[in-house]
Amino acid sequence: MSKYAVMLFETEFRLGISSHPGKWVNTNNYFFDNGAEALNAYTNIPNPASQLIRGDSDDDLYQQMEEMKANYRNEDWLNENLYPYM
Repeated sequence: MSKYAVMLFETEFRLGISSHPGKWVNTNNYFFDNGAEALNAYTNIPNPASQLIRGDSDDDLYQQMEEMKANYRNEDWLNENLYPYM
């Protein structure tokens, strides 16, 4: 059974915790067992940097979430997959 997470990210600059506008923080996560509910939440959260993640199990979902956090520390990934859509 698939598991889902909607991950919210914000910059440290917007959070007021540093002067680095390119450093991202995972600020919140919402978890779902139902893909339709996860997609509904994802589309209704007004956060352009949010991500919808799917895993085949709890462990797989956790691994996918850790990979997404790593992506937000990778400038090349951000330039290709986030910034063009913001």
